[in-house]
Amino acid sequence: MHKRILFTLTIFFILAIIIVVNISYILPLRINKQWSQVPKTPEEAAVFSFISNSMSEKNYGIYTNYLDVQSVGDTAKGHAVLSESEGLLMLYAVEKGDKTLFDEHYNIVVNQMLLKDGLVSWKKDKKNIAQCSSSIDDLRITKSMFYAYDRWKDFKYKKQAVKLSKSMLKNSIDENLLIDFKDQYGKSKNTTICYLDLETMMLLSELDFRWKKVYSNCDKLLSNAYISNELPLYRKSYSVDKRTYTNEDSADMLLSMLTIQNKLLAGEDVSTSVSWIKEKFNKNGALYSSYTIKSGEVASNVESTAIYSIGAVIARELKDEELYNKMINKVKSFQIKEEGELKGAFGNQDTQEVFSFDNLNALLALQNKQ
Repeated sequence: MHKRILFTLTIFFILAIIIVVNISYILPLRINKQWSQVPKTPEEAAVFSFISNSMSEKNYGIYTNYLDVQSVGDTAKGHAVLSESEGLLMLYAVEKGDKTLFDEHYNIVVNQMLLKDGLVSWKKDKKNIAQCSSSIDDLRITKSMFYAYDRWKDFKYKKQAVKLSKSMLKNSIDENLLIDFKDQYGKSKNTTICYLDLETMMLLSELDFRWKKVYSNCDKLLSNAYISNELPLYRKSYSVDKRTYTNEDSADMLLSMLTIQNKLLAGEDVSTSVSWIKEKFNKNGALYSSYTIKSGEVASNVESTAIYSIGAVIARELKDEELYNKMINKVKSFQIKEEGELKGAFGNQDTQEVFSFDNLNALLALQNKQ
């Protein structure tokens, strides 16, 4: 009898361990999205055609730049492929309901870009794969896999997302804060504020309780990076070891827009920032790349396709049709419409400098949704 009880307890203990280890694969995900499949808008179709035909290669990925310029060191140029680009395209593919497109880029990530530690390399070309991750891209790719699982019910997507989650917990977290990257020399000591994809962390915390503390700390870190109600944008980054934020003279508009989007998608109030965006746009007819922190005045007169694209996505999420139309009309004004190799692209027609980040964000902003 004693041996039978001991045997039963041993089996129970083994089963308990198996369940604990694999619980993340079993627990349900609550994704509050209604999937639809709608035709492409003309502008969306044009930029998608350009990306597909002129800025990517089947079973290789999306080029960083239309021009094939050699990358140097930590910079990415030419026909290098970024995890950033693959993640953005994967999100687009899920929204469009294009499983074939999603699977092509999912396979590129899983078969060509995974590092030994389970994270995704931030850059590859036909000769090398960078031995360094990028946390913002790992989170974005994870989100796209969760969305794909929710839409198509294919367990391989959730399985791979959970594996990536576990790798991030081990390699991309320091003091329960997300850090920028891990490379062969160790973990980064910095957290770029716009990397804090709170929505994805919320999803991850449903499957693994360890993400709850990370989410809570990152949420506080993001909130404390807020500059002021007079300039409701955000500091660029935080030093984990020094426990201080960077002290720039000007706020970067693109990074702040990404941060505002992260807050909004996590269900947080962004009304002060959005009101400021409207005020600045109505006053100047434009949003610029940077604003001085002391005065809130324009620090650079450079405009960006990506800034307006993210602004359009924010407006669409808020169901603010007026703001969306203003942002998307600005996006459309940058699109190359003349016949030729660059038709449909967003970039410099004279120099032929065309970057994936602008084009993919425009693609996400232009897509038709119901």
